[in-house]
Amino acid sequence: MRIVLDLLGTDKAPSPEIAGAELFLKENPKSFLYIVGTPEFKNQIKFNGRYEFIEAENRVYFEEKPSEVLRTKKNSTIAIGLSLLKEGKADAFVSAGNTGAILAYSIKILGRLKGVKRPAICALFPSHKGFCAVLDVGANAFVRPLFLYQFGVMGKIFVEEIMGIKNPRIALLSIGEEETKGNELIMKSKELFEKDPNLNFIGFIEGNEILKGKADVVVTDGFTGNTLLKFGEGVVEFTHNFFLDSIESSIKNKIGFYFMKNSFKSFFKKVSYEEFGGAPLLGINGDVFISHGRSSKIAIKNALKSALKFVELRINEKIEKSLLEFEKVDIE
Repeated sequence: MRIVLDLLGTDKAPSPEIAGAELFLKENPKSFLYIVGTPEFKNQIKFNGRYEFIEAENRVYFEEKPSEVLRTKKNSTIAIGLSLLKEGKADAFVSAGNTGAILAYSIKILGRLKGVKRPAICALFPSHKGFCAVLDVGANAFVRPLFLYQFGVMGKIFVEEIMGIKNPRIALLSIGEEETKGNELIMKSKELFEKDPNLNFIGFIEGNEILKGKADVVVTDGFTGNTLLKFGEGVVEFTHNFFLDSIESSIKNKIGFYFMKNSFKSFFKKVSYEEFGGAPLLGINGDVFISHGRSSKIAIKNALKSALKFVELRINEKIEKSLLEFEKVDIE
């Protein structure tokens, strides 16, 4: 399997990318990497192995506008990497770079899967019963009911294939579980979901119910989803620092931590973004994974592993087939 890695995506690039790539290749002896970077970073890759360095003219920074980037940086690391995917030289693309730019380049270079109105970023949230797929978490700030409906269909396929959950429970994120609560967008989206007998739609879900595992797929717009994701990351960081300060504050607490340390480790491992490393951009005609800008080498390695599994399961093909089948349902 051949995967493209954007060498200049993270805040601290290229160190996490180089270390993550080396770890990935050690653990996956049948895989090959195309590492795309600008020439001055080529010699920083010290390990030998199954990779090829591909030169790009420039990188995309987080503060740059996607529309401007598309016009002025046609040979950036992201553009070159996605072109390798388009040409069939690679099977997946991974980047921790500018999300808006990755989305814009992906639509321009790869296009959308047939039938998909808008791609969506799908992130896995931990829950009391396992994990829950939440989409969209950042690709679309403004949506229509049909977009949300399609996010639900794509989320269903993703959860069935990646998590092995048949007929997953799908819910719309709202301000209450009652049928009358929600704005016009949410109410019209609910009508679409209810018309489709192929989906296990369970209604509305509130933000505090996601962690309880009441749904396997939660659908929302990218603005709300990204806010939810970042708030969750903040809570994890706050909790981690709170416990560290508390443990250091007394001998009694240090002794208590000694007996509870395995539980703490299990908790923080489950809620860490590093475990999956990246989130797939569903609906794009190619396997594209987006990682966190502050990804560590472990996160990069795991993002590459997630991309590998995504390709092996041929999830995009199944999404396209499912959406074509669902088009037969009278949802308009």
